[in-house]
Amino acid sequence: MSGEISHFILSHRTLADALWRVQGHLDQNQPHLILSRFDKTYYYRESNFKTFRKGNTLILIVDAPVSNRAFSTPFHLYDLVKLPLATHETRKFYTMLATDI
Repeated sequence: MSGEISHFILSHRTLADALWRVQGHLDQNQPHLILSRFDKTYYYRESNFKTFRKGNTLILIVDAPVSNRAFSTPFHLYDLVKLPLATHETRKFYTMLATDI
């Protein structure tokens, strides 16, 4: 189901507790995995969810992104821009600065 989860149906405290319980389960059973998102706003506004009803109980299953723990630390991306440099001897020849990264 798409859309937004109302905080009247799923309280902030219940969502926070559920996220920490999922992370605890991952720590015990899949220690190489970590929840990618802990911000509650993401789950209320963007995450997909499914709803079920059993008797008087409403069940929400929220898709939570999981990542490898090695990818949880920030990393930097670089963009290499090549610049042509004209030589002082002739205007027809130029040198291109580049690396083999």
